Amino acid sequence: MSTERLDVIDARLERLTAVVERTANNVEAISEEVKSISSETKSLSSEMKALTQQVRLMTTGLTEIRLTAERQEQNITRLVGIVETLIQQKGG
Repeated sequence: MSTERLDVIDARLERLTAVVERTANNVEAISEEVKSISSETKSLSSEMKALTQQVRLMTTGLTEIRLTAERQEQNITRLVGIVETLIQQKGG
């Protein structure tokens, strides 16, 4: 092979080497980004689970408050009935 031909091949190899190095650097950078995103996703998942649990607790608490309010309403209605009966007995 001639020197010119070898120089052309050498130049192509250098360009290919540069492309491969840039590609390797890009792959490394992308891999780091993927790791970071994966970590963030795990963190967000944990936060979502915690928030879901808090919503469950709040819903349970609100349900208990509603049931307590209903029982109190029933008790008040009974007490009003008792007071009305006592008033009628006293007046009659």
